[in-house]
Amino acid sequence: MVRETEAITLEEAHFRGSTLAAHAGGLQDRGMLREGAPADVIVYDLEELSIEPEWIGEAVYDLPGGEWRRVQHANGYRNIFVNGVETFRDGECTGATPGTLLRHGRG
Repeated sequence: MVRETEAITLEEAHFRGSTLAAHAGGLQDRGMLREGAPADVIVYDLEELSIEPEWIGEAVYDLPGGEWRRVQHANGYRNIFVNGVETFRDGECTGATPGTLLRHGRG
């Protein structure tokens, strides 16, 4: 919607995917960057963002009992930081798992 149709601005897309989503989930102190607040940060190349395969994804049989699910892979993400720790670099997992489970808007 940002690149192809320009229906919303990049800033609006970020707001909807972060602040608005966090508040809808009851996380009032999340979803925006501000000093002293917990934050997850994604660094990406807007022109390279895409998913593979584009249509419905590939079937992967990795669920209990041999059940399947559809998987799509993201391209264009350079780095992902969770609680200040890099968890992905150029699409590869670093093995770090610094996240915290949040329940009812609290960690």
